[in-house]
Formats: sequence, C-alpha cells, structure tokens
Amino acid sequence: MRRAPLIFLAAVAASITAVQGTCFVPNGTNRNDIKDFHLDTYEPCVSSGHAMCCNIKNGDRCEANGLCWNNVDKKFWRESCTDPTWQSPKCLKLCISDDYQSDGIGATGTDIVVTECADKSYCCGNDNQRVNDCCEEGKGVRIEDGQVVTTSSLMPTASSAGASGSAPSNNQAGIIGGAVGGAVGAVVLALAAWFIWHKRRKSNARARGDAADLTQNYVAVSQEGGYPTVVEAPSYYPPAEMPGEGHPVELGSESVRSTSRR
Repeated sequence: MRRAPLIFLAAVAASITAVQGTCFVPNGTNRNDIKDFHLDTYEPCVSSGHAMCCNIKNGDRCEANGLCWNNVDKKFWRESCTDPTWQSPKCLKLCISDDYQSDGIGATGTDIVVTECADKSYCCGNDNQRVNDCCEEGKGVRIEDGQVVTTSSLMPTASSAGASGSAPSNNQAGIIGGAVGGAVGAVVLALAAWFIWHKRRKSNARARGDAADLTQNYVAVSQEGGYPTVVEAPSYYPPAEMPGEGHPVELGSESVRSTSRR
C-alpha cells in the first residue's frame, strides 16, 4: 500500500516529462504523429524547459539559433517545438504561415526548409524565384537569441535618430566643450597680444617724439681739439612789434631868461 503513492508520483513525473519532451508543429499537432513518423524521430534540442526540436534520427543537428541543419540535404529547417501553443519564447516563430508549404502541407502543420541569404538573413523556402526575390530585395529576417528580428526593426527610426541627435553622448559633449573653450582662449590670447603690441607702439612713438624735441634745443659746435661738443642752441623768440612813436607834448608857457650880454 505504501508503494501506491510512489507509483502515482512516478507516473505523474513521467507524464510531465513526456509532455515536455513531445514536439509539436505550429498548429499544435504532435510531430511524431504525422505520416511517416516511423522514419522520423524528433527530439528536443534542450533537455529541460521548452525548446525547439530537430529530426535527430534523420541526421539533423540543432543550431544555436533554433534552426535545424540537415547534413544529408545540406539545408536549414524550421521544425517543431515542445510548447504545443508555440507561445514560448523558445519556439522559433519563423515561417509559421500557411503561405509557405512543404509537400503540399501548410507551414503550420509541418517542417519548412529555410534559405540563408548572402547577408545572413533567412527566407522561407528553397530554390525558387520567390526565395531569390526575398533575398535580393532584402526582405529576409534575422535571428537573434532564438527570436525572429525583422530587418526593419533593426533600422533606427526617425524619432530615435532625432533623440540621439538632440542628446549627444558625454564624450561628444566633452569634445565640443573643449573645442569651444580652445577657440575662446585663442581669441583672448590674440586680443592680449594686440593690446601689448599697440601699447608698446605708442610708447615708442612718444619716446621718439621726446628725443626729437630734445635735439632741436642743442647744436654741435667744433672746438680746437677737433672734437665736437653739444651746447644749447639760442632760444628763438618770434618778432614782436615795437611800441609806437609817442605823441608830441606841449611845453609850458613860462618865459626863458636871456643869458646873453649886451
């Protein structure tokens, strides 16, 4: 009787493991229940949790991006997932529309071959004009961390570009600030140099003027020894008008005695 609970728990654990280890196509069908299942053995690529499955018996190899690489036909395949709802992020949601078919079966009910383009993006299908157009027109999708990333989502939007343009990084701000500071410093130095040069020029001109005035007051004369000497030049005064002739003055009327003798 005591073994009954243990047997029950073991059965529950086995059923949980069986559900987690079962592989399902996008429409929820057990992949191993589809026709010719005896030729295929689909197994999860990861032993725990949800994961993509590959046809291990038929020579598939699990890729890190969630695809299966078949060494026989040298092709990539999107195969099944352990989550029957395909809502787990571990399920690679690539080529899950019935617009794509394999052997007349829509993509939601079977595996789909996938073509890798030259730019490392992926298009659904293989060796047909539709796939060629998909690759040439850049319509392939990329896979990052097991998730599909469209090419358009990789391009920066106008709003994000505007935001990045209006808020430069710290490095850019530092470079701009340094350039502005350097330009201002250069202008200040240039103005200081011009001010010093202008001040010296005025001082030199004033000194030359004083020297010229000084030399005008002295002349060189020769002496008997043959050596000239400098003496102060006679001062020059401008001619001034002499005082005018005075008016005649009338003499007094007192008579003058005669001193002559008779």
